[in-house]
Amino acid sequence: MANGLPRSNPLTGLDDLQARVDRMFNSFLGDREHMWVPTIDLIRAAGSLKLRADIPGVRAEDVKIEIRNDVLTISGEHEEKTEEKGEHFLRRERRYGSFARSVVVPPGIDPEKIDATVDDGVLELKLPLPAESATKPVQIAAVEA
Repeated sequence: MANGLPRSNPLTGLDDLQARVDRMFNSFLGDREHMWVPTIDLIRAAGSLKLRADIPGVRAEDVKIEIRNDVLTISGEHEEKTEEKGEHFLRRERRYGSFARSVVVPPGIDPEKIDATVDDGVLELKLPLPAESATKPVQIAAVEA
């Protein structure tokens, strides 16, 4: 610069702020610091539920799917491939570690009939819904005074 003043760097202090935020969350989460929750879409159509979950970088064999007490749970783990010692990250948002996501589903879904696929980091489940029982109207008796 012509006037000899040092140039301002807008990223000054960002590392310190990020470290403080990380320490705060780590103390709050404890040993779950590397836990993440995949985003999902849940669609009901044509007698089935379709669930799509974003699980980038996770292999199909690293995913566990179970239904217990009408709650569908998707869980697993994605390990970080490389450890970059000495790297100076300005931002680190890529997810790794264990993950889990649970949603309540209608009663009577047979886990044996769930169709599951993973394509381009998206887990897709098709859950056939059980036949809905016929509804029967309840008759209300009038009470005479």
